[in-house]
Amino acid sequence: MIAFVDESVRRVGIGVYVVGCVVMDPGNEAIEDALRRDRPFQFSKADAGHKARMLDMMRQLELRTSAYFLRGLFSAGGEEKARVLCLRRMLQDLMDWDVHDLVLESRRPRQDTFDAITIVSAKRAGLAPDPLAYDWRPKAERRLSMADAVAGALRTTYEHHLVSMGTVIREVRP
Repeated sequence: MIAFVDESVRRVGIGVYVVGCVVMDPGNEAIEDALRRDRPFQFSKADAGHKARMLDMMRQLELRTSAYFLRGLFSAGGEEKARVLCLRRMLQDLMDWDVHDLVLESRRPRQDTFDAITIVSAKRAGLAPDPLAYDWRPKAERRLSMADAVAGALRTTYEHHLVSMGTVIREVRP
Protein backbone atom coordinates (compact mmCIF):
# COMPACT_ATOMS: atom_id res chain seq x y z
CA MET A 1 0.00 0.00 0.00
CA ILE A 2 1.05 3.59 -0.60
CA ALA A 3 0.14 6.72 1.36
CA PHE A 4 -0.04 10.27 0.02
CA VAL A 5 0.32 13.11 2.54
CA ASP A 6 -0.33 16.85 2.48
CA GLU A 7 -0.97 19.50 5.11
CA SER A 8 -3.24 22.45 5.73
CA VAL A 9 -2.57 25.26 8.19
CA ARG A 10 -4.80 27.89 9.77
CA ARG A 11 -2.56 30.60 11.15
CA VAL A 12 -5.31 32.81 12.65
CA GLY A 13 -6.58 32.55 16.20
CA ILE A 14 -4.89 29.77 18.16
CA GLY A 15 -3.76 28.16 14.91
CA VAL A 16 -4.44 24.65 13.64
CA TYR A 17 -2.10 22.30 11.79
CA VAL A 18 -3.61 19.38 9.86
CA VAL A 19 -1.95 16.49 8.05
CA GLY A 20 -4.19 14.65 5.58
CA CYS A 21 -3.39 11.13 4.42
CA VAL A 22 -4.87 8.89 1.74
CA VAL A 23 -3.86 5.22 1.54
CA MET A 24 -4.37 3.26 -1.67
CA ASP A 25 -3.28 0.29 -3.68
CA PRO A 26 -0.62 1.68 -6.06
CA GLY A 27 -2.03 -0.34 -8.98
CA ASN A 28 -5.61 0.93 -8.65
CA GLU A 29 -6.39 2.27 -12.13
CA ALA A 30 -9.83 3.54 -11.04
CA ILE A 31 -8.11 6.23 -8.96
CA GLU A 32 -5.99 7.42 -11.87
CA ASP A 33 -9.01 7.39 -14.19
CA ALA A 34 -11.10 9.43 -11.73
CA LEU A 35 -8.33 11.99 -11.27
CA ARG A 36 -7.78 12.33 -15.03
CA ARG A 37 -11.50 12.99 -15.60
CA ASP A 38 -11.51 15.91 -13.16
CA ARG A 39 -9.67 19.19 -13.50
CA PRO A 40 -6.63 19.86 -11.27
CA PHE A 41 -7.62 20.28 -7.63
CA GLN A 42 -6.33 22.45 -4.81
CA PHE A 43 -8.65 22.67 -1.82
CA SER A 44 -7.91 26.29 -0.95
CA LYS A 45 -8.73 27.43 -4.51
CA ALA A 46 -11.61 25.08 -5.34
CA ASP A 47 -15.23 26.18 -5.25
CA ALA A 48 -17.71 24.41 -2.96
CA GLY A 49 -18.95 22.10 -5.70
CA HIS A 50 -15.48 20.95 -6.70
CA LYS A 51 -14.57 20.31 -3.03
CA ALA A 52 -17.67 18.19 -2.53
CA ARG A 53 -17.04 16.25 -5.78
CA MET A 54 -13.44 15.45 -4.78
CA LEU A 55 -14.50 14.19 -1.35
CA ASP A 56 -17.38 12.22 -2.86
CA MET A 57 -15.04 10.63 -5.41
CA MET A 58 -12.76 9.43 -2.61
CA ARG A 59 -15.77 8.02 -0.73
CA GLN A 60 -16.93 6.15 -3.85
CA LEU A 61 -13.44 4.74 -4.37
CA GLU A 62 -13.51 3.53 -0.73
CA LEU A 63 -10.05 4.91 -0.01
CA ARG A 64 -8.63 4.78 3.50
CA THR A 65 -8.35 8.37 4.66
CA SER A 66 -7.00 9.86 7.86
CA ALA A 67 -6.36 13.31 9.30
CA TYR A 68 -4.15 14.36 12.20
CA PHE A 69 -4.49 17.80 13.75
CA LEU A 70 -3.03 19.94 16.47
CA ARG A 71 -4.88 22.92 17.92
CA GLY A 72 -2.86 25.68 19.53
CA LEU A 73 -0.25 25.81 16.82
CA PHE A 74 1.78 28.61 18.36
CA SER A 75 1.74 27.36 21.94
CA ALA A 76 2.88 23.95 20.65
CA GLY A 77 6.07 25.41 19.21
CA GLY A 78 5.04 26.36 15.68
CA GLU A 79 4.36 24.61 12.41
CA GLU A 80 7.41 22.33 12.28
CA LYS A 81 6.80 20.99 15.79
CA ALA A 82 3.12 20.46 14.95
CA ARG A 83 4.08 18.65 11.73
CA VAL A 84 6.48 16.35 13.58
CA LEU A 85 3.78 15.39 16.09
CA CYS A 86 1.17 14.79 13.38
CA LEU A 87 3.56 12.77 11.19
CA ARG A 88 4.66 10.60 14.13
CA ARG A 89 1.05 9.72 14.92
CA MET A 90 0.28 9.07 11.27
CA LEU A 91 3.29 6.75 10.92
CA GLN A 92 1.90 4.57 13.71
CA ASP A 93 -1.36 4.16 11.80
CA LEU A 94 0.51 3.41 8.57
CA MET A 95 2.19 0.51 10.36
CA ASP A 96 -1.23 -0.96 11.15
CA TRP A 97 -2.41 -0.41 7.56
CA ASP A 98 0.51 -2.25 5.93
CA VAL A 99 1.83 0.84 4.14
CA HIS A 100 5.38 0.53 2.82
CA ASP A 101 5.54 3.54 0.47
CA LEU A 102 5.00 7.15 1.52
CA VAL A 103 4.74 10.23 -0.70
CA LEU A 104 4.73 13.65 0.92
CA GLU A 105 4.12 16.95 -0.81
CA SER A 106 7.48 18.63 -1.12
CA ARG A 107 7.82 21.93 0.69
CA ARG A 108 11.41 23.21 0.77
CA PRO A 109 14.58 21.09 0.89
CA ARG A 110 15.28 22.00 4.52
CA GLN A 111 11.71 21.17 5.57
CA ASP A 112 11.82 17.89 3.63
CA THR A 113 14.97 17.05 5.61
CA PHE A 114 13.04 17.60 8.86
CA ASP A 115 10.42 15.13 7.57
CA ALA A 116 13.16 12.59 6.81
CA ILE A 117 14.56 12.95 10.32
CA THR A 118 11.07 12.40 11.76
CA ILE A 119 10.52 9.29 9.63
CA VAL A 120 13.93 7.75 10.36
CA SER A 121 13.63 8.39 14.11
CA ALA A 122 10.14 6.87 14.17
CA LYS A 123 11.40 3.79 12.28
CA ARG A 124 14.29 3.38 14.73
CA ALA A 125 11.87 3.61 17.65
CA GLY A 126 9.60 0.96 16.10
CA LEU A 127 6.84 3.54 15.56
CA ALA A 128 6.73 3.44 11.76
CA PRO A 129 6.49 0.76 9.09
CA ASP A 130 9.76 -0.95 8.35
CA PRO A 131 10.56 -1.17 5.53
CA LEU A 132 9.16 2.21 4.46
CA ALA A 133 10.28 3.95 1.29
CA TYR A 134 9.51 7.66 1.26
CA ASP A 135 9.75 10.45 -1.24
CA TRP A 136 8.62 14.04 -1.82
CA ARG A 137 6.77 15.15 -4.90
CA PRO A 138 5.51 18.52 -6.12
CA LYS A 139 1.88 19.60 -5.87
CA ALA A 140 1.48 18.56 -9.53
CA GLU A 141 1.30 14.89 -8.38
CA ARG A 142 -2.46 14.42 -8.79
CA ARG A 143 -2.82 11.81 -6.02
CA LEU A 144 -1.53 14.39 -3.53
CA SER A 145 -4.65 16.43 -4.27
CA MET A 146 -6.69 13.82 -2.41
CA ALA A 147 -4.56 14.26 0.73
CA ASP A 148 -4.91 18.02 0.26
CA ALA A 149 -8.70 17.57 0.20
CA VAL A 150 -8.68 15.55 3.44
CA ALA A 151 -6.49 18.11 5.24
CA GLY A 152 -8.46 21.06 3.89
CA ALA A 153 -11.81 19.47 4.73
CA LEU A 154 -10.83 18.98 8.36
CA ARG A 155 -9.45 22.51 8.65
CA THR A 156 -12.61 24.08 7.24
CA THR A 157 -16.34 23.38 7.27
CA TYR A 158 -16.30 20.11 5.31
CA GLU A 159 -15.60 17.78 8.24
CA HIS A 160 -19.01 16.11 7.82
CA HIS A 161 -17.79 14.72 4.46
CA LEU A 162 -14.83 13.09 6.20
CA VAL A 163 -17.09 11.50 8.80
CA SER A 164 -19.32 10.03 6.06
CA MET A 165 -16.18 8.62 4.37
CA GLY A 166 -15.09 6.86 7.56
CA THR A 167 -11.98 9.02 7.87
CA VAL A 168 -9.81 8.31 10.90
CA ILE A 169 -9.47 11.67 12.68
CA ARG A 170 -6.93 12.01 15.46
CA GLU A 171 -6.13 15.03 17.58
CA VAL A 172 -2.45 15.25 18.47
CA ARG A 173 -1.23 17.00 21.60
CA PRO A 174 2.22 18.40 22.38
